[in-house]
This record gives sequence, structure tokens and C-alpha cells, in this order.
Amino acid sequence: MTTPVLSTDSPHGSAGVALPTKVTGIVFWGMAVVGLFIMLLVMHGLRHRFVSGENARADRFAFSLQQYLVHQPSPSAAQLSAAALRLRRHTGVTGADIRVGSVSAQVGNTDPRLEMLPRLIRYITLSGTPRKATAVLTVYEPQVTAKLAATRRRILLSTGLIILAFGTVLRWVLGTILSQPFERMVADARAFSGGETETRFDETRDDEFGFLARFINRALDFSFSQQQALRNALENVKRSETALYAEKERAEVTLHSIGDAVITTDADTLVEYMNPTAESLTGLRLSDVIGRPLAAALALVDEETRYPVESPVLRCLREGAAVDRMDHVIMLCPGGREIDVAPSAAPIHSRNGIKVGAIMVLHDVGQVRRTARQLSYQANHDPLTGLSNRREFERQMQIALDEVRRDGCSHALCFLDMDQFKVVNDTCGHAAGDELLRRFSTMLRTSTRDTDVIARLGGDEFGLLLKHCDLPLAKRITEDLLDNVRGLRFIWSEHSFDVGVSIGIVPVLPDHASISEIMSAADVACYAAKDAGRNRIHAYSPGDENLRQRHTEMRWVSRLQQAMEHDRFRLFCQPVVAVAKQGQSAEYFELLLRLQDEGGGLIPPTVFVPAAERYGLMPQIDRWVIHAALKALQSADSGQNRRFAINVSGQSLRDPDFLKFVSGEFKSSGIAPAHICFEVNEAAVIAGPGPAMETMAGLRSLGCALALDNFGSCLDSFVYLRKLKVDYIKLAGDVIKEMPQDSFVQSIIEATNRIAHAAGISTVGKFAENQNILAALRRSGTDYAQGHAIANPMPLEDILADPRGLGCQSCNQEIV
Repeated sequence: MTTPVLSTDSPHGSAGVALPTKVTGIVFWGMAVVGLFIMLLVMHGLRHRFVSGENARADRFAFSLQQYLVHQPSPSAAQLSAAALRLRRHTGVTGADIRVGSVSAQVGNTDPRLEMLPRLIRYITLSGTPRKATAVLTVYEPQVTAKLAATRRRILLSTGLIILAFGTVLRWVLGTILSQPFERMVADARAFSGGETETRFDETRDDEFGFLARFINRALDFSFSQQQALRNALENVKRSETALYAEKERAEVTLHSIGDAVITTDADTLVEYMNPTAESLTGLRLSDVIGRPLAAALALVDEETRYPVESPVLRCLREGAAVDRMDHVIMLCPGGREIDVAPSAAPIHSRNGIKVGAIMVLHDVGQVRRTARQLSYQANHDPLTGLSNRREFERQMQIALDEVRRDGCSHALCFLDMDQFKVVNDTCGHAAGDELLRRFSTMLRTSTRDTDVIARLGGDEFGLLLKHCDLPLAKRITEDLLDNVRGLRFIWSEHSFDVGVSIGIVPVLPDHASISEIMSAADVACYAAKDAGRNRIHAYSPGDENLRQRHTEMRWVSRLQQAMEHDRFRLFCQPVVAVAKQGQSAEYFELLLRLQDEGGGLIPPTVFVPAAERYGLMPQIDRWVIHAALKALQSADSGQNRRFAINVSGQSLRDPDFLKFVSGEFKSSGIAPAHICFEVNEAAVIAGPGPAMETMAGLRSLGCALALDNFGSCLDSFVYLRKLKVDYIKLAGDVIKEMPQDSFVQSIIEATNRIAHAAGISTVGKFAENQNILAALRRSGTDYAQGHAIANPMPLEDILADPRGLGCQSCNQEIV
């Protein structure tokens, strides 16, 4: 291919006019245009002059009105209107609206569409008593925009006429000098652009146009020779672009359709792409962040510590490997939004294996984490008070115990038991009880430190873990807490209650085997505080014998509950026989309770009954005995021909539902109440005579027999004997044992027998352990005896299986 050579001929001939001359003429006229532009700029200052003039007129009007009001402070409407009209003619304002106190006046045109120039006039009156006064003036002027537009129209119209004339002349000049040659060149260019590639520009002129034509013709020839090569190259490029575009479209469609947020960066972590999900999640637009560092747009922090988390993009680019989903991460977005995310990232490599960027995927886990937090909160907090529950409290206790063992720090555990909660519940209902618990919980929060852990352990029992607190400090904190509780008065409807709390404290020591041991010790200390008079504090110490005994009893509570759940109680019987008669069958059999331990041994009631009474388990045990006894009698053929005595605790006698339970058991078992005798301890009756007597009367009305056990142990025994309707009284065993050696005691027993017989009550001597006691009982006139000298206790099933109805040979021996 040959490169065209441009001609170096002169661009203009001797007769032609040089192009600079032509340009000089054009510049001359250009200067005229610039002058016109300057005139327009000057005209632009008209607005300022109009506004200044309006404000000046308004100010002159306001000043003149002020001078008038100084001498005439209280004009009438007519006076004010006349003065305003005079001032309007003087100042030339379009209109004015004046308000002096309650008097107002309007002059001229006050159309609201006009320009309103408000003025507040302050003046001091000279007539009368000098005083400060104000008047409100609004001056109306034509809109500056309207006046400005009219003036501009006049100026522009005049200028336009001048420019039109100037343009006409200029057009003729340019048409002659420049336009015609240009039009010919444009026509040739259009023909060439239209496909007439053989067209060439006119090279015959001797001026600059001729020179340009020759230059362009040479350039066209050269460019035409290159077109074919370019066409071939472009075809190849288009094919490559088409394939690349299709691949890019597929990639973008794929990224757009992904439900997670996707962000791609280059090797310097500058953002290159964000899919719509990422824009929606972050609140950013791709156009705002493209080309910016990813860390500047988004920040990732740890969910718990709030410390910054290394971007997975940086990590994957550094390590050259994918970063799996990261948990417990929060994304900080512009505007203060925080979003729970699980980010992951992977590097992007070129065909040569060079890292050219990275792709990060942000999975929105906000809903999942919110649900998990809510479930975790519900699982670890009491729904009524919002405090931690027992499970969470035990977890915190384990953490505290581990800290004590590891770091040697000091913690203290407190158990709190509300003293009036049951009274409030029974008097005002559960709604009042719930409100009391909420108020008490609020008081606990305000009376303790932020680092302490408070929990509702159940019912009206609360736990308080005082962190980094030794025993003396724990006592001071709980004493302040107790003072706050004493000042808490709970009012519900017409009822008012003084709230109290018993607090047990135990230090958390490294030698404690488990949190169960610590919490058990705190529970024991709390009960010791209740036993000491309630509404007080008791600190646990290992050498406290009182607490050691209470701890033993508390262990019995769990054993007794398990015994009832696993049916490990056993019923034994001991007969009660007539003292003065020989060879008679038993009057009745007393049912005796035994507990079978894990090894199969039997534990007597004297071991576990005190713990059951102290912790309110006797009603459950009594109900187990009654149900088991009636069930056994129901299955035995001879069960209907004998009488069995069942011991009932004072707690059951004071239970309003006990009588209903007994009646239901009789109905379901079919056992006649006449075959059952309920034995009641005299001390239990005297401790709560009203409810106890009412329950005893109810049992008697069912047809059951009643026996008053341990009679004579109280000073008021004979007083209550007159009030109680019983069939038997069982003389106190400690007194019976002294009869053979003490004539005074024997005289007391004789007198008791005579009084009981006078009331129609039979007497029973307990603890008949030998023949001497049996002989003394016979001489005293006692009706019946019970003890090892007559028969040892035997399992109930053995007694029911004995056809003679006695179950032992010794009962038929002669009593001497």
C-alpha cells in the first residue's frame, strides 16, 4: 500500500483574498456580539435596582408614618387613612396596609398578588405620657419579576432589532466569503459519507479552501486504503465482543438471581459489582460504592465483643483460598443500621492463575439470630419477672465456681424466700401474687449491683449471686436489701401487707464439690433464717449444728418424694387388744409406716417424719397411706371384717380438701368407713383446734372411728377431751413406761381411765413392752393395750392373710 503524498503548493493565489483577512472581519463582528453580551450583563443588574427602589420607597413611607405616629399616637381610622393617603402620594408606593393597635387603614392597591414589604414600626409617643408603641405596616409594590420582565422585553426588543440588522449584513458577508466554499465542501463530504467513495473535494481554488481540499483528498485516499484492513479487524473484534457479552450477561443474570448479597472486588478490594440483593441489604447503590474500598463502604464487627472483624475478602486474597461462612458477625451499614450476617468469600483467578479480585457473599441471618436470641431468652428467663430462671442461674453459678477455683476470687450466694407471699396469694388471688413478685423483682434489681445475677428459682424463692464479693460485703449488701424490703408495703384493693424476706448467705468456696452443694447450703441457711423469726439474714458456716441438721432434713425431702414416686413406702400393722380378757381377737390394728431404702432395709417413721412435717410433706404421705390401705383392704377377703387405724398429721387436719379426699377414697374403694379409725395426735389438735375439730367432726360424720393419740402430753388435755368426740384415747407412752415403778403415775392413769369411761371413751395403753406394764394397765382399768409384749408390727399383707384375724400367737397368751 502506497502512502499518499500531500502537495506543498501555495494555499492561495495572487488574486485570492487571504484567510486572515476574512477572519479579521469575522472577529470584528464578533467584538460587536461581545459588546451586546456585556450590555446584557449590565441589564442583569436591573433586579437589584428595582428591589432597592422598592425598599427605599417602603422605608420612606415607614419613616414618615413613624414621624406622624410620634405626634399622633392614637389616630382614628379616618385620620390614619388620610395620613396614609398623603404619605402614599408623597412616597409613590402602590398600596399600603397599616395597623395601629386596633385601628387599621388601607390605601392604594393592596392586592395580595403584589409584592408585600412588611415593616414593624417602633416609636415613643410625645403627646401625653411618653411610652413605647408599635405599628405594623405592609407596603404593596408590583412584583419585581413583572417589572423586570417588562424592562427586559423593551431592551431585548431594541437589541434584537439591532442584531437582526447586523446579522443580515454579516450573513451576506460570510455567505460570500465563507459559506459558499463551505457548502460545496459539505456537499462533497455528504456525497462521500453517502457511499460515493470516489468523490473528491475541489482543488481548483487558490485560497485556504483549495489547500484544505487537496489535504483532505490525500487523507481520504490514505484512509480508504486502510478501511479494508480495519473492517477485517473489526469483524474479529465484534465476534469476540459478542461472545464476551453473552458470557457477561449469563454471569450477571446468575448473580442477580441469587438470593444472597453478592459483592465482587478487584485485587485491591475496590468494589466492582453488587447484585440487587446486596444493594437492598446494605442500603447502598452500586453507583455510590463502585471503585471505593470495600472496608470504607461496609464494616464487620463481632456480635459480642463489638471488635472489628477482618474482612473475609482481605483474608481470602491473602491466603489465596476460600473463607467459609463466619458466624456471630454484624454488618454496620450507613445510617447506623446493624444487620446480622454470615459472610464468606473466595478469590477470583485469571486464566494464568493470578488473583484478580474476590467475591463475597453476605447471608442475612437476622431472623434466624433473632429467633435464636428470643428462644434463648425465653429458655433462660422467668416470664413473669424477667429475671433469670433456675437453669440460667445454675449456669452462672457454675461459671462463678470455676472462677473461684481458677482465679481465687470471692463470690457469695444468697437464697431469698418471701415471707408474706402465700398470705397475699390466698387473700387476694394469684393476680395480686404475680404483681407482688414483679414489684419485689424490681426492688431486687434496684438494690443490687449491675454485675450481680438475680434469678427467680420458683414460687416465692429467689437466688442472688453476688460476684466478687466476700462474706462481710455480702452481709452489708443483704442488710441494705433487707432494709429496702422492710420499707416495701404492698397494697391491693382494700388489703395492705408488710412484705418480708428471709435470706440465707453462703460463700462460694473452691472446695465445694458442686453448685448443688452450694445451693443446698444456701437453702439451709435461708430456712434457718425463717426458723429464727423470718425477715432476717443467716450466714452459712460448716460447723453450724442447726444448719447441719436442717441440711439432713432437706435431703430427706428429696428421698421422700422419690419414695412416693417409686412406691417405696411399706405398711405394717400392730394389734390393739383388750387388757382384761384372754384369748380375744384384736380390737383394731394400727397401720404403721415404714420406708424401704435403696438396699431393701426398712427405716422407721421417727427418722423421716420430722423432716416431712417441717417441709410440709405429711399431707402427701397421709394421702398415700390412706389410698394404699384402702386399696389393700379392698383386695383382701377379710378386709371388711376388721378395723384399721390410720394416723393423720395435723397438717392434713388443717387441709380444707382432706375431708373431700377421704370421702372420695371410700367411694372408689367400697370400704365402709366404720372399718377405719383415724388416729390424731393430741398436740396437733391443740395447735389448730378450729380446723382440726372441724375435720374430725367430718370424719366422724362419715362413720369413721376416732382415736386421740398421746393423750396426757398437754396441760389442757382434759379440757379438750370434753370438746372432742372420739372413740379412743391412747395414753402417752412415756407415762405408761413409768407405771410399774411409780404409784403416782399409776394413780394418774387410773383417774384418766375413770374420766374417759365417764365420757364413754375407751382407753388404750401404748408401749406395752413387757408383762409388768400389761399387769399395771389391767390394774388401772385401761381397756386396751398395744406394744411388743402383745405383738410385733407385721406387714399389712400378712395380717390380711391370717384367717384368725390376729397374725401372732402372743396375742392369745394370758395377761397376768
